[in-house]
Amino acid sequence: MKRLPSYAATVFGLALLMVAVYTACGNQPSGDKTCLRPARYATLAANEKNSIALWADYKTSHAITLTTAQQTKLTNTGDLVGDLTLDRPVKFPDGKVDMPKGWLPALPTDSPWITTPATTDATFAAWFEVRVVDPLLYDPADASHRTWATAYLKQVSSAKDGKITSSAGADSSCP
Repeated sequence: MKRLPSYAATVFGLALLMVAVYTACGNQPSGDKTCLRPARYATLAANEKNSIALWADYKTSHAITLTTAQQTKLTNTGDLVGDLTLDRPVKFPDGKVDMPKGWLPALPTDSPWITTPATTDATFAAWFEVRVVDPLLYDPADASHRTWATAYLKQVSSAKDGKITSSAGADSSCP
């Protein structure tokens, strides 16, 4: 008569199986997974169509009338960060940017995009699209943004078949 394995042996065996499955199927941080996908912008002008809204333009286009308290705050501090309901990111005269809550989705904690990638990084072009241009944060008046735009266009122009490398855990365009 065959003897059935003990409870402890069964639990141990299941634990080993779970470790094997985890190691084989899911132990890579999301930041390590990449995909190739088409670049979205071929020119600097295309990037600039998605520029951040400047306060003066936003105020005019949305016919915003400030209260006396808001006008005083704007005069004294140069911004109204957190004081208005916005429908897109806005740059105030003091250079601060405000945006709707949840506008720029949080990244997974293990994403390589938690910090700005080097312009030579394989995923830089995708980071620039996903974290700067697409969310309407590109600021052509910002020297670092202009440097990033130049590096982006260089990567895109040299991309095989117009496809760029992206980080799967941070880019919804990755399958």
